[in-house]
Amino acid sequence: MDDNKSILWIKININKKTIELGTVVLGISGALYGLGILLFLDKALLLLANILFLIGLYILVGLQETIMFFGRKIKGSVAWFCGLVFIAIGLKFIGVLFQLFAIFDFFKKKAIGFLSKFEFVPVIGPYIRKLRENTNIKKND
Repeated sequence: MDDNKSILWIKININKKTIELGTVVLGISGALYGLGILLFLDKALLLLANILFLIGLYILVGLQETIMFFGRKIKGSVAWFCGLVFIAIGLKFIGVLFQLFAIFDFFKKKAIGFLSKFEFVPVIGPYIRKLRENTNIKKND
């Protein structure tokens, strides 16, 4: 099996160290994003987190798959990049809201699939069932 991926003109050697590095960079990105929100929407931390997210995604899956990740869900991609622009120009709260919408759009099926496990909890179960039915997502998706 060939462990090298040829992406356009860039050749990437995929191995365990590359996967570990990409995962660490994505983890640092998430931590910085959370810290940026906790520190009253600190612009520098939010921008650094977004840059590290792109770098970590590139290291983990490569350029072509990174482009495909943003190409699959156009509405979420536009929202994420608009959020990045809003954060960069100083409208941090609006930017974070746009990016949270984008994250929900990217992982909507996974989130609702996870929540469907709680359909039989007495208080919240009916609401989760109604949410799953309204989005037309099956339990096994």
